[in-house]
Amino acid sequence: MCVTARLLRNLFGQSKALHRLSIVTAANTAVHSNALFESRECATMAARPAGARQLQVSERIRQTDVPVMVTNMRLLGGQSDVASLSQGAVYWLPPESAIRKASAEATEAAVSGYNADWGIPELRQALEEKIQVQNGLQGYKVMVTAGANQALASLMLTLMDPQDRSVMFKPYYFNALMAIQMTGGANTCTFGPCDPNTFFPDLDWLQKELQGPEPPKLVYVVSPCNPTGVTLPRDQLERLADMTEAAGAWLVIDNTYEAFLFSGTEHATIGRPNTIHVFSFSKGYGLHGWRVGYMAYPDQDGTDALGLQLVKVQDTVVIHAAVLSQKVAVEALRQGPPDTIARLQQNRQAVLDALKPLGTLGDGLWGGDAIYVFARLPPDCQDDVAVNRWLVHVHKVIVIPGRSICTAGARNQHALLDFTPVERQVPLFACVEDVMTKTSIHTCRPYTTIDDALELLVEKRITGMPVLDDQEQVVGVVSDFDMLSLDGISGKMRATGMFPDTHTEWSAFFEVQKLLVKNQGKMVSDVMTGEPMVVRGNTDLEAAARLLLERRIRRMPVVDSQGRLIGIFSRGDVIRAALAQRKAAVAAGIKPS
Repeated sequence: MCVTARLLRNLFGQSKALHRLSIVTAANTAVHSNALFESRECATMAARPAGARQLQVSERIRQTDVPVMVTNMRLLGGQSDVASLSQGAVYWLPPESAIRKASAEATEAAVSGYNADWGIPELRQALEEKIQVQNGLQGYKVMVTAGANQALASLMLTLMDPQDRSVMFKPYYFNALMAIQMTGGANTCTFGPCDPNTFFPDLDWLQKELQGPEPPKLVYVVSPCNPTGVTLPRDQLERLADMTEAAGAWLVIDNTYEAFLFSGTEHATIGRPNTIHVFSFSKGYGLHGWRVGYMAYPDQDGTDALGLQLVKVQDTVVIHAAVLSQKVAVEALRQGPPDTIARLQQNRQAVLDALKPLGTLGDGLWGGDAIYVFARLPPDCQDDVAVNRWLVHVHKVIVIPGRSICTAGARNQHALLDFTPVERQVPLFACVEDVMTKTSIHTCRPYTTIDDALELLVEKRITGMPVLDDQEQVVGVVSDFDMLSLDGISGKMRATGMFPDTHTEWSAFFEVQKLLVKNQGKMVSDVMTGEPMVVRGNTDLEAAARLLLERRIRRMPVVDSQGRLIGIFSRGDVIRAALAQRKAAVAAGIKPS
C-alpha cells in the first residue's frame, strides 16, 4: 500500500486517533475560525486620507467565496512535505507527440498572433466531430475557452442577470458557485437537495421550483459529479432536460470528468435547444496548466445566435485560449485519453479501503466515478475546517473541507479527497507505458537505404530501430546485425581468449567490408524483420518484462490501438524502473517486501 493510503488507514482506523481527532476538533472549534471563509466582510482596501471616499471592491465580488484552493494554500504556509489530496490534478502529462508538435510550431508567427475567438479552426473542427460522434450532440457548435472554469464564467455572464434565480444541487462544485456569485447571483442561487443515499439530484423538488411563481432561469449539474462521483443516468438527464426546456430555463451540464468512469455507468449527453455542455482538457488529457476547455452550445437553426452573444464575453476576457495550448489540445484529442485513467481504480480502492472506519461506499463514503471520494467525518467531528487544519499540522495530509462544497461558511461534517495522487510518493509502475522510452526514438522507412540506416545507427549510437510506414505504423524492426548479415560470420569469426590474434580481428573487419559492398543499393525492407513482436502501452509490466527475458529480446516497439509507434520498451527501461522504485521506497521509509 502507498504511503498516503497507509497513513489514512492508520489515521481513521484507530479508535485513539479518532478520539484524539474529536478532542482537537472540539478545541479548535472553540478558539478558531477560518478567516478566509469569512472574507466577504473584507470590503475596504487601503487606508484613506481624511475626507476621501473609502475604496471598496464591488458587492458582487465581496459576495463571492474565496477559492478553497487559495484557502488550502494559505493553510499549508509553504510546507512542501504535505501530501495533497485536495486539488483534482492528474499526474500524467499530455502525449509526447503533442508536446513535440507544439515545440516544432512554437516559433511560427501564427502562434504568437491573434486567432479566431471561437478557437483555432483545426481544433474546433476536431471538437465538433468529437461531440457528434462520441457525445451524440447534433446541431451544436463549439467555443474553445481557457479551461472549463472560463467557460462557466462566460456562460453565467452571458445567460444571467443579477435578479435571475439559479439552481445548484448540494454538494456542488465550488468554482461554479463562484461564477454565479460574481455575476450578482449570490442571493438568488438556490441549493437543491440530493438523495442522501444515491446523491442523485431531487428532480421532483426541481419540478416544483420550475412550476413556481419565480422559476429559476438556469440549472447547473455535473456528471460525473465533482464532488460526489455520481454519474447521472440517461433517463434522469432526459427528464432534467425536458423539464427545464418546458420551463424556459437554461440547463448547463459540466462534463469535465466524462472519461473517469469506474462504476460501469454510461456517460450520457443530452442535446436540447436549452442545454449547454462544458468540457475540459485538464483532467483526461493532463493539460491543466495549458488551460484549454470548451463549451458545446445549441445552434439548431444555423444562425449561431447564442454564439454571437457568448463571443462578446470571450473577446473581452481572453479573446481566445493560447494558440500553442490549442495546438497541444489538437494532438491530445487525436491520441485520446490515456490508458492510465483505468488504473486510477487502484487508487480509488486504496482510499476507500483506508477510509473503511468512516463507512462503506454509499454509506458514509461516496465516489463511484470522477476522481474524488466524498467522506462523512466521525460524529464527534463537527468542524471540517478544524479537521483539515489538524490533518495538515499533525499528519501532513490536506483535504477539502465539506463546507466549501456544501454552503460555504457553515460548519460541516464532510471532507473531499482527490485520489489521483495517492500513489505518487512511490512510483506505481503497472504497465509498459509507465516505464517505456518516449523521447529520442529513431526510426526509418522500409524504403530507406541500408547505407543511410547504418549511418543513423552509428550517428545515434544505437544498434536497432523500428521501421514505420507512411501512416506511422510499425511494419518491422531492423538492427545492425540484419543490415550487415552478421549471422553469416559470427560463428566462424568468434575470438577465443582475452587477446584474440590480429589475423582473426582483421579477417572479421574485411568480412564486414565485403558485406557492406554486397548490401549496397538494398533497402531496409530487404533485411528487416517483418511483423515484429510489439506491445501495447497498457500491457502488464511484469508480463512484458518476462517476454523480453524469455525471448532474449533487447527491445520491443510499443504501439497504440492503430499500430502507431508511441515508445520503445527495453531491458534498460525495466532496470531503471526497478531502481527508481527502490530508491523512492527507501526515501519514504518503506522496507523492501
